[in-house]
Amino acid sequence: MGFLRKLLGGGDGISKTELIRALAKRRISTDPVAKGMGYDESMVDSLGEMELMGTPEAALVTIVETYAVSRKSGTSEKAILDHIEAHRSQVGSGQLPKPLTLDSFIRYRFKIEFSSGPPISDEFISEAIATTKRHYGLN
Repeated sequence: MGFLRKLLGGGDGISKTELIRALAKRRISTDPVAKGMGYDESMVDSLGEMELMGTPEAALVTIVETYAVSRKSGTSEKAILDHIEAHRSQVGSGQLPKPLTLDSFIRYRFKIEFSSGPPISDEFISEAIATTKRHYGLN
């Protein structure tokens, strides 16, 4: 539990891969659908890095990481999200949300990229966004 507490309190010393794994474990541990399908936290540990990078958590962390790095260099929010959309639209695209914010963009991308999988709760998405923003120094 200390690792999760550290994760939720800030990202110092936690790698991107560790953050993604921790978020995936959190989702599985709190999701009754995942439990009903027989998933458990140990399955996350068995994922290779390429498999892990295909998870919703990896998409979320990558989007927030790109956003944070770009904001710190002075790029506008709209320009960042347009750039991320141009890249991720290879998977699919739709009408960008209004107002366009980091949070609304992530929810929009989840609907496009992960709607065919098991449902992901809005509560988990909110928690994962907040955790990842803290990790990258966005508040």
